[in-house]
Amino acid sequence: MSSNNNTARKAGTQRFRMMKFTTRLIHPETGAALLNLDEFEHGLDQHKSIKEYAWVLQDKDRHLDKTPVATHVQGALRLQDGRTLQQVSSWIGIAERLVIPLKGRGAFPTYLRYLTHEAPSEQAKGKHRYDDSEVKANFDWRAVIDAHFARSREQPTDTLSQVMLDLLNGRMSLAQVRERYPLIYANHHPKLRKLEADWRETARFLAIALNYEDERGNLDLNRIADLKSLADQLGFQGTLEEQCRHAAKVQADTAATARV
Repeated sequence: MSSNNNTARKAGTQRFRMMKFTTRLIHPETGAALLNLDEFEHGLDQHKSIKEYAWVLQDKDRHLDKTPVATHVQGALRLQDGRTLQQVSSWIGIAERLVIPLKGRGAFPTYLRYLTHEAPSEQAKGKHRYDDSEVKANFDWRAVIDAHFARSREQPTDTLSQVMLDLLNGRMSLAQVRERYPLIYANHHPKLRKLEADWRETARFLAIALNYEDERGNLDLNRIADLKSLADQLGFQGTLEEQCRHAAKVQADTAATARV
């Protein structure tokens, strides 16, 4: 058996506990029905292995040129135990290639949040904001979102911790710490200097990787800091590079929308 066949076989037998899914209701070319909503809902409720599910019928979206996006279903589910994509796709009547694993910490609540397009990053793209009442679920999906993003917005409880985080993320320089918080600077400047150096080194390598330069042709570390701040504001999780790429895409999409 070839290595490609082995890889495909292994992928087909992998089991996952969290998945997202999307599908149109009607085939765009043939007009054939791609999803029977009654059978779909029955499949979600019938299989006890599906612990939690939430989905929405998205029928009010528009492309940038204002033409309507085809009506489609998007949703997420969490299982009692791991199952293959093929098993779950057969339960809910959606093609296996359209059932995708959700991986990583926070992936489930983050995708739940996407269902309504409520995130600032989605609203910046001009997407329709679906009402909570349009989401069909068998659990308190709103509470799951609120709990996750409340944790992600938690702030340090003391000034020193905030200063250290600001240095580590490029929101403040050591010179600014000296000016604004002289006692903190006096008592902790060796540690603070290391944090600033850590940020500059991390941002420098990322600026090289992303080809970010200022008007003078120098590495633009300030842009890295600005994108990091925007990503935090929008609730994007992940590595610094992932956050910057997400935030940069939001900026580009917002600029493109403004030009339409």
